[in-house]
Amino acid sequence: MEIDVDVHVNPLAFDVHVGETEVTVTTPRRVVEVEIKQPLGTAGPPGPPGDVGSTFVHTQDVAALTWHVQHDLGYHPNAAVTDTELRVLEAEVQHNDENSLTVSLDISIPGFVFCS
Repeated sequence: MEIDVDVHVNPLAFDVHVGETEVTVTTPRRVVEVEIKQPLGTAGPPGPPGDVGSTFVHTQDVAALTWHVQHDLGYHPNAAVTDTELRVLEAEVQHNDENSLTVSLDISIPGFVFCS
């Protein structure tokens, strides 16, 4: 199999063409934006139905930089971290195992972790 690759560069953006796929990368002021264009093929067959997921809400009553969450869901869930006013916080989430995770924040604050 042979693939042609072309790269076009200017000071703020570069285009990469791989076969019929075009990728444009724009980098103004340290911001990277990637747009991928690819021709659509035919849809495959539908997959099997998924399991109904469980959810868990962790309440962090005491302000802390690190929150330890024991969710016991048996998998690595999505974790949305909010303050007590339900405003979404930027946080690092580390899955310790299938039943627990650790949230690391830049500021000591109470809040919630919504696992799903």
